[in-house]
Amino acid sequence: MEAILISASFVVTPVAGAPAEDQPCSPAPGNISAAMHHCAPTGSLPGLVRASVPLLIFNAEYDPAYFRRETARLASALQPGGGPRTRFIVLSGHNHMSQILAINTNDRALTSEIERFVRSTR
Repeated sequence: MEAILISASFVVTPVAGAPAEDQPCSPAPGNISAAMHHCAPTGSLPGLVRASVPLLIFNAEYDPAYFRRETARLASALQPGGGPRTRFIVLSGHNHMSQILAINTNDRALTSEIERFVRSTR
């Protein structure tokens, strides 16, 4: 078993004072107190750090800053034990949606990396 994360968010609890783009589940723009009651109190970061499965993590070159910061946060958390079972890849020339929309096209940047990763874990 392995996990593949593409431009993912690992923290779902809003943080008071964080930029609006870092409030992933706010029910109303700028309404941080309401968001605190509507969002899960934890994210997936702790579980990913403890995971024993190989991880392949993608960001697009032109992903919004929020997703790039989330990936940097995960990379930092995995530093001590990430090892060779965790790979981080930035897809050049892609944005948050184009990387997924390229699946089943001549642009195999994403699918080739996924195929290589899956084969390497078997």
